[in-house]
Amino acid sequence: MKSADLVFSFQRAVIMCNGKLLAGDLSFDVHRGESWWVCGANGTGKTTLLEIIAGKQRLAGGEMILPENVTVSEFYSSVAIVRRDFSLYQWFTGSASFYQQRYFSPGVEETPGVLDLIHEKTGFSKEDICSAAHEFGFGSLLDRRIVSLSTGEGRRILLLMLWLSGKKVICIDDPYEGLDPEGKQLVTDTLHSLVKKKAAVLVTGTDTSPPDFVSHVLYLRNQRVGYAGEAELFNLRNADSPQPYKPPGLKRYVPDNFNRAFMTMAEMKNITIRYGSNIVQENFSWRIRRGEKWLLSGPNGSGKTTLMSLIYADNPMAYAYDLVLFDRKRGTGETIWEIKEPIGYFSSELQNFFPRHLTLHESVLTGYSNHLLVRNDLTPEHYRQADGLIEAAGLSALRMVPMYRLSFSQCRLALVCRALVKLPPVVILDEPCQGLDRTAAQTVNCLVDNVCSGELNTLIYVTHRIEFVPGIINKHLRLVKYSQE
Repeated sequence: MKSADLVFSFQRAVIMCNGKLLAGDLSFDVHRGESWWVCGANGTGKTTLLEIIAGKQRLAGGEMILPENVTVSEFYSSVAIVRRDFSLYQWFTGSASFYQQRYFSPGVEETPGVLDLIHEKTGFSKEDICSAAHEFGFGSLLDRRIVSLSTGEGRRILLLMLWLSGKKVICIDDPYEGLDPEGKQLVTDTLHSLVKKKAAVLVTGTDTSPPDFVSHVLYLRNQRVGYAGEAELFNLRNADSPQPYKPPGLKRYVPDNFNRAFMTMAEMKNITIRYGSNIVQENFSWRIRRGEKWLLSGPNGSGKTTLMSLIYADNPMAYAYDLVLFDRKRGTGETIWEIKEPIGYFSSELQNFFPRHLTLHESVLTGYSNHLLVRNDLTPEHYRQADGLIEAAGLSALRMVPMYRLSFSQCRLALVCRALVKLPPVVILDEPCQGLDRTAAQTVNCLVDNVCSGELNTLIYVTHRIEFVPGIINKHLRLVKYSQE
């Protein structure tokens, strides 16, 4: 590769975050048209590295070298970065208010269409947007409302905007997170097109098997570089063998105060889920009995998260359906707080909109409340229960650290602890292991097995990664996408 094609170079760089060394002695060169897979376990510095490249953070040591004819400001203006917690919803509103509004069916037609939103926010002509979208095979998404897009569909729209931006350096934090196999292949195809435009593309992931479009691999492990070079020469034997996770024994300090007797946790009969004219599920029925442990899987856009929003009383469409929660037909006088009280809940959306000024300890303690606040009547037993979960998750050293200073995986583990802390009779976990490496996923599932193993405990566990599920699962529902054919 000619030196004229050099985009940037790291020489003996040191990456730190919150005073902790993530990676040291980091040296590698990136050239035009190269695609880098930055991989490694959670907490190895992948996200921080992308932020340094984009000028959002600084190196703790070493240097980043640019071509002689490129100034620092010129370089940073040529970099586009997409964090894993970025969403079209936040882009549209900039606040959490849209989180629940997206479930209001009357509000669907009031939200912008995808084409109009991209045009308004980026200034690209509608003709260029349509041409690029059809080239990649998802032109039909431009006619949709943003509220109706699945996780995978929204990810493809973000990649389309990157393709149109013309940036020379594209940094994307875990673009495959939460995608089904079809969605992953579509993202790979789009990223390959970005590389064809001679952009330098860097994407992160926990998987040590690089995607097809990748030309180079940067593998981070043990606070240093495990490998940096061509993808075809990357030897998977260099990867760390995952160690079985053995959590400490979890004591139960809080007695079971949820004495509500019920036989059916949730039952839906012949419901049709739609956003505007877009049908997600038609004539769908499902019954969840007390004590059952369900795995819910299915492709992006099949309605998994929407179903959870109905059960957790986040979705006002529930009033129009034949829906029973805790043996009681929805809309017969119960409050949403009465429904939520016996449920421990986690979702990716909750993490995206969770208040980041709270410490990790405070965040877990909010699990005793129906609100994102710490109750003022908690007993020493409540605190011991929270501390036990935090210890079992391996987060004790971070108890007093604000959430905004924690890594993605640390925040996710903390919020899973939040869902479990009150030892609820019903636990709903929507993609809890999304973006986690094998060890962190094992941690989550061991905690779930411990807390939810009782005969009367009910679990709904939503995931794409059916190879990583709690051992107590005894039921499986796999959704398919609705087809009008």
